[in-house]
Order: sequence, then structure tokens, then C-alpha cells
Amino acid sequence: MPAGLIAGTGAVLVMYTLLNLVYLRALPVSAMTATPRVGEAAAEALFGAGGARLVSLAVLVSTFGCLAATILCAARIYLPVAQDGLLFRSLAHVHPRHRTPRDASWRRASGRACRRSRGPTASSTPTWCSP
Repeated sequence: MPAGLIAGTGAVLVMYTLLNLVYLRALPVSAMTATPRVGEAAAEALFGAGGARLVSLAVLVSTFGCLAATILCAARIYLPVAQDGLLFRSLAHVHPRHRTPRDASWRRASGRACRRSRGPTASSTPTWCSP
């Protein structure tokens, strides 16, 4: 296994553990169960309302960054599968100028939009569990 993969996984594990220790020191468990946004509540307990706003902003930026990565990478999975003939051939099209999987990106976006429009139950179900 590559050293970078082991080091990166270890670093995430350490940061996650330390963050959870901060949560446990900042809030009692009863307060954690009472709020859906534990990070914001812990930041407010430690740093006041301004700290809570900063943590909320950081979560917002992180969420959009993760969303952008997911959107860009997921369509690139459809492309080679379609090129191998295991998905629709139209998904194997690469934009001539930008060299991006345009049709696969649109398929991914429309499929996700349809799933999200079915309501909160469908949106909370992982895609691999959907019928």
C-alpha cells in the first residue's frame, strides 16, 4: 500500500478523533443529542456566536467543495464504462473542445435531480440502496 495513502488515512483518523474529543470537552452528551449541528454548538460554547458563524461558514464551504468534486468525478466514471459498451453509447461522448464527458455529466445531473425531487425519504437513501 502506498505510504501517502496510509499517511493521509492516518491524518484524517487523528483529526477526526481530536475533533470528537473537542466536542466532548465543549458539550455534555445531552446537549449533543439535542442538536443536529454539534460542531456549531461546540464552537458557540467555546468561542461565542462569532465562532459558531465561522464554523457554519467553514462547513458550508467544505460542503460545496465536496459537491463540486463529486459532480466532476462521477461523470468520469460513466465515461469509460460507456466506452466499454456496458452503458449507453451516448455517455461515451467527449466534448471536442473542452475534452470533458458532457453527456455523462448531464445524465448524472438529471438523474440526481430526479432522485432529489422524489422527496426527503428518497434523498436520504443512499443511491446504492435505491431500487
